Amino acid sequence: MKNVKVLSTINLVGFAFLMYASYLFRTNQTYFDKDLDPLFNPAPYTFGIWIIIYLALLIWIIKGFFAKDKIKEMYIKISLWFALCMILNGVAVLVPTKISVVIIIGALVTSLIIYNITDNFNIAKRYRIPFSLLSGWLSVATIVNISKFLRNLGITNILWIGEVGWTNILLVLGCVLAILFTIMRNDILYPLAFVWGYIGIGVQNKDIKSILYTSIAMSVVIVMGIIYGRIRNSKEV
Repeated sequence: MKNVKVLSTINLVGFAFLMYASYLFRTNQTYFDKDLDPLFNPAPYTFGIWIIIYLALLIWIIKGFFAKDKIKEMYIKISLWFALCMILNGVAVLVPTKISVVIIIGALVTSLIIYNITDNFNIAKRYRIPFSLLSGWLSVATIVNISKFLRNLGITNILWIGEVGWTNILLVLGCVLAILFTIMRNDILYPLAFVWGYIGIGVQNKDIKSILYTSIAMSVVIVMGIIYGRIRNSKEV
């Protein structure tokens, strides 16, 4: 299938499914599990980032209908991965936690595949913006879902470390991941999604001082990592 307009239509259908699934999740949450949320979980307002992600994805899809030359080749190579990513993201919010934890990992993997393809085409960086944001937020969401899955299995104490301790450890590990990504890919949006999520985690757990302070500290470290990465990459140009 080499017709970019047909592929873009498929992408649009996949995106529409994601939007519909998100609508169902927001309006019919009685159909879903009432699982206890883990401590590694951002405040509800942070999920407003999806509005920006949806808009960026929609603009990306529309551009595909008019793509030419090298950009057209990129859209053709990405398109089916894109549709799969949209479907996985949509299904992830419609199924119980025990299943969604696997699906959200699949959504993250496909988003990173798309990101990598876009990056390897060496075209304008604006074409990777939707996938920088999507991959960054899905990375946070994956950690949230894994934490939620374990908590709902009753596993909150691993290696004699309680949930508060593991939440702090996960905050540090996520920080390391975000910094490595920004340095290796010269990307500031992926780590900024972590900062946004970490601020939300701090707000959500403001009464647990260690988590609040760790989330703030790691947010500052990520920002410093972004600045370092930009300086380092600019010297290499």
